Amino acid sequence: AKRGSIWLINQNGLVFGPNASVTNLSAFVASSLDVTNAEFNKFVTQTFPGGPTDGVRFAPATGTGTIRLLGGAAADPGASINATGAVLLVAPAVSIERVDNGASITGGGDVGLVVARDASVRLS
Repeated sequence: AKRGSIWLINQNGLVFGPNASVTNLSAFVASSLDVTNAEFNKFVTQTFPGGPTDGVRFAPATGTGTIRLLGGAAADPGASINATGAVLLVAPAVSIERVDNGASITGGGDVGLVVARDASVRLS
């Protein structure tokens, strides 16, 4: 079965709380930086099906949104992101927290944590 790709773009930031789970995806991209429609379409058509890519340009954000993955307390699991392909988090700040059970990120392909206000990313 083919799995899809999910892109979450929010200039105010993104929070994945304890027990949050993003799984069974081909690829996952989360960013608080903007992406134009042209960049998004280029990236999806060239990168995820396996073809070559020039990368994707994330435009400077007007806000200072942070991406946060929260750990779980006691028996609660932390936030989990798991994709069979690429996982990419792009923001001016990325926080992966540990309380009792830490948050986790796994990917079968490239995994990128990009902390920047302006970025171009190319996955190999």
